[in-house]
Amino acid sequence: MYLLQKAFQSLSKESFLTLYKSYVRPQLEYASVVWCPFLQKDIELLERAQRRATKTVASLHNLPYFQRLQELALCTLSERRSRNDLVWTFKILKGYLGVDLSPLFNINNDERLRGHSLKLRHNQYKSKIRENFLSNRVFTAWNALPANTINSHSINTFKAKLH
Repeated sequence: MYLLQKAFQSLSKESFLTLYKSYVRPQLEYASVVWCPFLQKDIELLERAQRRATKTVASLHNLPYFQRLQELALCTLSERRSRNDLVWTFKILKGYLGVDLSPLFNINNDERLRGHSLKLRHNQYKSKIRENFLSNRVFTAWNALPANTINSHSINTFKAKLH
């Protein structure tokens, strides 16, 4: 972000979004499915980087953080990490990766459950680190999704139905 600020004296919303989405946000979200911060200090550290970056738009500098996000049509990084977790879970369970990673998840085959057919069973864990694996982290949000979202025929359709 420092280099972008040095290269551009002032940024419009459109140019900021293009530069931010191309150069900065990928760095902040790199491998978030594998390494998802669970300590509050790590979450705040990442969010602080986005908070600082959104202040570079001159017309939004004095607005509160969430209002800046609204003006730029961005969401918090933790919301994006949760959405990415759901997208990767969809890719894994539907076999879009070309590698069978479905053993990461335990499908609950109990037919008495309401909702979609790919309900996940909560894995047991003994450590705090295991609690934050993708399969345990995504459990509640995945099971709460409606059946028409889970039964999407493509990744893009699934992403569109998430919002």
